Amino acid sequence: MKNKQNFTGFTLIELLVVIVIIGILATISVSTFGGYFEKARLAKAQQSYSQIKSLFLAQNASTEENLFTTWYSFDGNNHVNTSNPYIIDISETKNHQSQGNASGNYSQSDDTGIGIGKSLYTNKSGFARPYNGSNWPTDNLTIAFWEKMSEMPSSHYMYPILIYGRVRVMLRKTGAIGFDIGGTDGGHLISSANLIKPGTWNYIVLSYENATMRIFLDGNLVAEKKGVISHNAFNRGINIGYGGNAYAFHGWLDEVMVMPYGFDGKELK
Repeated sequence: MKNKQNFTGFTLIELLVVIVIIGILATISVSTFGGYFEKARLAKAQQSYSQIKSLFLAQNASTEENLFTTWYSFDGNNHVNTSNPYIIDISETKNHQSQGNASGNYSQSDDTGIGIGKSLYTNKSGFARPYNGSNWPTDNLTIAFWEKMSEMPSSHYMYPILIYGRVRVMLRKTGAIGFDIGGTDGGHLISSANLIKPGTWNYIVLSYENATMRIFLDGNLVAEKKGVISHNAFNRGINIGYGGNAYAFHGWLDEVMVMPYGFDGKELK
């Protein structure tokens, strides 16, 4: 006599329960891993900042005569600036500039979330540091800063850093980062799209060295090309957070460093 085997399947309700459980677990996993990825990204960004800071301090020790070197931390610790005590150039030049744009507002903010003190909040405004001299850099330049946009640019882009229209750092509507030196085709570099978004701190480094332009994001090289620039590109003042009403930055900026030295990324470990 043959044994009878009963083959039974899952009921529809049981299948639905299993699918729901899998969905819940998948959501938890994605959220958990997303948090890990974000922590890893910020950790690398902070490491990049520490290395740029070390490079800046090493170079700054011998650049007091070069008035283009600047470093704004916006902390205002033990410094005096009667107009705006949080706008302090802590480089050797100590050119404390507090000339703001009257069409908007900017202020000191505690909103960093990256463990580096206070930041500058600009509501489509900013400030400028005039520079009138003949010792501007002609061959090398590095610009580095933290940024967190409140919103994507309403126009094509906005300027967190602008050096009299000749050196432009652009956060573009597409989520790309732009770097323009001298306004010529040879001095124009744009990263791929969808790299930056509102509400997220990023550490951006832009450098020109040995006829090579580079863009770094959170310690990673995201764009590079050879280019020839106009050698009078660096001969004016620096604007932070402002580049005309249509292109003014809206959000937070911190640890803005500008120095007449190139950066090829080898310092990043």
